[in-house]
Amino acid sequence: MGLNLILSGSSRYTGSPEPREFNPVPDAKNFIIGGSVEYKGHLLVEIKYPDCINYEGNKILLYMNTTLKELKKQKYLDPHFSDKLGYLSPIARFVPTPYGWKLGERMLKQLY
Repeated sequence: MGLNLILSGSSRYTGSPEPREFNPVPDAKNFIIGGSVEYKGHLLVEIKYPDCINYEGNKILLYMNTTLKELKKQKYLDPHFSDKLGYLSPIARFVPTPYGWKLGERMLKQLY
């Protein structure tokens, strides 16, 4: 499993019309859900924000007590930590590289 999964078998929600300007800050309404791993009700997932320029918009996020099915229902997916009610927020982020994915998998297995 690695970052190449983001390009195949992904789900996409695009809340904004094309074309868009590129920005260092991800547009939480424009994202592609890529590869994922679920373990004991927790989720490690790759998400691409097409309008973001940092790391080509790729993010690896860890969600606690969240399934892929629940994540796909979101129309707004901010990769930043937040306590906003009604929106899922990651508990950890990892550098979007194969090494970051491995770290995420290790942490996922440590969640209770």
